[in-house]
Amino acid sequence: MKKVLKAIWYKIRRPLVIAVFLVLFYAFAVVPILMVLFKHAQIEVHTCLMAINKAEFAYFSEHSMWSDSFSKIAWSPTDPANYTYFLSPTEYVGKTPEELGLSLPVDFSYFDVPAPGKYEIGFIAVAIGNVDLDDELDVWWIDKDNIPEHVWDDVDYRSTLVNLTMKLMGLD
Repeated sequence: MKKVLKAIWYKIRRPLVIAVFLVLFYAFAVVPILMVLFKHAQIEVHTCLMAINKAEFAYFSEHSMWSDSFSKIAWSPTDPANYTYFLSPTEYVGKTPEELGLSLPVDFSYFDVPAPGKYEIGFIAVAIGNVDLDDELDVWWIDKDNIPEHVWDDVDYRSTLVNLTMKLMGLD
């Protein structure tokens, strides 16, 4: 019996060591790199919302009113856009709402954000994206106070790790 167990151990130890190495490599190298890439997309949306704010203020200084059109404020995101940017429920640039599973006009109350558009006292711009390709969306908004608010965070480290593992294993 000992000889049989020894023979089995000698046959499986190399594949076992390789499997353990691959699991550790995935956990400590691949996932952190992917998380940095996901956070990079969130930095992009923060920068874009700040740029929308500046473009709105430039438009306001020239016309004494706020805009609800990206063409009027002459702003568009850099390619490729990871988000859909809204200045009104139907005016958007970037990804199409259909790519995110949304239909126009978007019901912004579902995301607990005010409807984008121009108002007498300011404007509201909303950005919606799917950073890590799961079912959750990443939602931000900004107004004339120049403070981007992150309402829904798509990048949750634990759920992202589970989703990526399931996709790589073909279980999704």
